Amino acid sequence: PGTIAIKKGEPVALVFTRTTESSCMKEVIVNTDGGKAIQKELPLNKAVTIPVTFKSSGEEIRILR
Repeated sequence: PGTIAIKKGEPVALVFTRTTESSCMKEVIVNTDGGKAIQKELPLNKAVTIPVTFKSSGEEIRILR
């Protein structure tokens, strides 16, 4: 989806699945509160789950291609 809505303080699991051999999107970086970054490689056709809880409200979307 182009956007997702997450309530602050509510734990969520973000799930990413790469379905193309394209050189872009081989990894994902989720920036959390306090400047912490969670970086995960995205293997082809395998779901990668990132559990996270955002403690503050805000809006930030970055899609790198």
